[in-house]
Amino acid sequence: MSDTEPTESLTGRLLKEPTAHFFAMAAVIFIVYGLTQLSNENILELDQREIDARIFIRR
Repeated sequence: MSDTEPTESLTGRLLKEPTAHFFAMAAVIFIVYGLTQLSNENILELDQREIDARIFIRR
C-alpha cells in the first residue's frame, strides 16, 4: 500500500455503509408515519379504577 492512494470522502463512506441506509430508512418511515397521523385524535384514557378492574378481570 502506498501513501498516494486517494482517501474516500465521508459521504462516499456513508453511502456504502449499511447502517447509514438503515437509519435513513427508519427516519423516512418515522417522518411519513408522523405526517399521516397529524389529524388522528384516537386517545385512550383510563383512570386507576378502570386499570384495577381490567387487572381483576384477567385473574
